[in-house]
This record gives sequence, C-alpha cells and structure tokens, in this order.
Amino acid sequence: MLKYNKMIMVIIVVLPAIMFADWQSLDGPPAGRADDLSIGKHGGTYYLYAADKTHRLYRSTNLGAQWDSVYAENTDQPTCVVAAKDDGWIVYIGRQDDNPEQRVMESENWGQNWHPAGGTNPNWITNTHLLCFAMDPNNSSKIYLGCRAGTCAVFKTEDSGATWDEKPLPTSPANPTVNDIAITHEPLRGTWIIAGCSQTLSRGIWLSTNGGDNWHQKLSNVHIFSVEFATQFTGYAGANEGVYKTEDGGMHWALLPNSPQYIKDLKTITTSKVYAATGSGMFMTEDGGANWDAINVGICARRLSTVMVHPQNPQTLFVGGKLSIYKTIDGGGIWKEVIKGFKVSDFESNTFDYVDKKADYNDVSIFLQQTHKNFK
Repeated sequence: MLKYNKMIMVIIVVLPAIMFADWQSLDGPPAGRADDLSIGKHGGTYYLYAADKTHRLYRSTNLGAQWDSVYAENTDQPTCVVAAKDDGWIVYIGRQDDNPEQRVMESENWGQNWHPAGGTNPNWITNTHLLCFAMDPNNSSKIYLGCRAGTCAVFKTEDSGATWDEKPLPTSPANPTVNDIAITHEPLRGTWIIAGCSQTLSRGIWLSTNGGDNWHQKLSNVHIFSVEFATQFTGYAGANEGVYKTEDGGMHWALLPNSPQYIKDLKTITTSKVYAATGSGMFMTEDGGANWDAINVGICARRLSTVMVHPQNPQTLFVGGKLSIYKTIDGGGIWKEVIKGFKVSDFESNTFDYVDKKADYNDVSIFLQQTHKNFK
C-alpha cells in the first residue's frame, strides 16, 4: 500500500510537468509502418494494401479501420505493392529475394494465396532491389518495375509477371536508382513512361514515348523520388530541394520556388491540386504549386514516405511513414491514425519528430495508466 501511495504521489508531481512539456517522438518502436500503399476495388469493396519492408504486407477491407497481416510463404518484407484498380483482389508485391522468380509475388484472391511472378529464366528480374511498381491503367497485365541502381533498373511485363523484359536507361556504366514511374495516356501521342531517378550521375527524369524501348533524359543532376501526372501534359516531380512541374508532358521541368522540400511522394487531384508527403509532414497546393499549405493536424510522426488517394473520393487520403499510417476524410483538414491490427515493426532512425507543445490531461492519464499496466 505504501509503495502504491508513493507511485500516486510521483504521478501527481510529474503530471504538471508532463502537461506543459515539449514532447518529441523517439522514433520507435512504431506501431504501424507503410513504405508503399495501394488500393483497388473488387465488387463493392475497396481493398487497401500497405507494404512494410521491415515486416510484411497488411490489408484492409474497411478503409483502414482494421488491418490483417499476410503470413504467406515468400511474402515477407515487401518493398512495394500495387493492386489492380478495377479488381482489388489482384495484387503484386516486390521483394528482395535470392530466387529471381520470387522477387515479385502475385495474389488473385486479395492475399489468400500467392504464386511467383518474377518471370522465368532468361526473362526474369535480374535486379535484387525492387523499389516501385507502375501498372498500366488500361491494362493490369502490363506493369513497369523500378529498381535500385544497377546494370538494369527498369523492367516491364505484359503478361502479369510470367516474363519480364529489361528496359534499361541508356547510361554507363550503370542505371540510376528508379524511385518512381508514371504512365500517361493521350489518344494522339500514345503512352508515355516517365521515370524519377536518383543516386548516380544519370539521376533526374527520364522519358520514354515507346514503352521503355528508348529513353531520353529530361532533367539531370536532380535526385527525384516521386513523379505524378494529372493529365498527359501536367505533371509534378518531388526532389529534396522541392517540387518540379511540367506542362508539356515531361519535356521540360521547372522548380516551384515556394514548394516544400524533401519530397517523398506526390499525388495529384487536378492539375492545380496536389498533395506532397515529405520528411517533415504533409503539404497541399490548390493553385498549381504557386503556394503550399502544411496540413498536419493529427499527424504526430511526420517522417512520411507514401500518400494514396481514394479512387472515387478525393477527400479521403491515406499517408504512411516509418512510424504510422494516417487517414483523412476531409481532404487533409484532420488526420487520424489508422493502425489497428498492425504489429510492432523495427525502427531504423535516431532522429526526432515534433509532436505537440501541450499534452492533454486525459491523454497523459491514459498513458500513465497503460504504462503502469505494462510494467506490473
């Protein structure tokens, strides 16, 4: 009893200090991590997928209210994920695996069963570090794959992963790292492929007008981490120094001077409205990039990696990072954490994230009660 009373006294003394202290996240252990997000519809249900490269694939059938883990063989530590927009049961994940045939795995029943989709010799994926997918919106069996710097960093399949063809950039001695790929369609000009690249001297933006058979560099000496197009002509690219914009289909790019920095992912709603996930939180422009607003109410862990927009409701977005996943239903006005069902992941960083200046008394009380329970 005496020991318990002492604990109560300590809590009473500490509470005022906690309530008015500056709080910082210690980067872990995170409750839910998302390195990549994807969504597709099957029947009347939207299927969400979150790839955690330190753990496994997670899925949700109720827009993030609850997540389930995928424990199937050869599906651990997925680096990227893509679902067919018109059939959310069809989903692909990319992995680092010693077996080339298992570097891409496919499921046709929302992750219940899986089979290798990394091709077969000699038409398999030779790069061991897979980073991003781009599925042709008009043909879900046609997929582009971006990889880490190597002799080939772009691969293409036209048969749902049965075979893959190398589509290397014309660089020497090695391709740059391909962080993101965008596909645009226009009736007169056809299909254009845009790759955002970093790492080597060949970094920047590369454009192909013939399905990756030939590439042309359109922006050089810039580390690009995301490319996103609203139309065939208007697109945006994210870099450490800010956001670049094109209005001629990717032929020419210009840095937007007022844009946020350390861009990790971009999503366009219209040619003027764009969301940016960055290393310091979420930002939005509604005037084509002339001005940007920080939209972080409810986001505590602001080291973000990926952002996804609901296909039918642009007011609903999901954003993921190394520490959590957040959802908004009002276009970014308020975000709420949606990690129910996630398992604790590994943490990788020792940097700090700003959380909040004032702690609510009730939240502090709940925190202390839970801490007491955990250590009884």
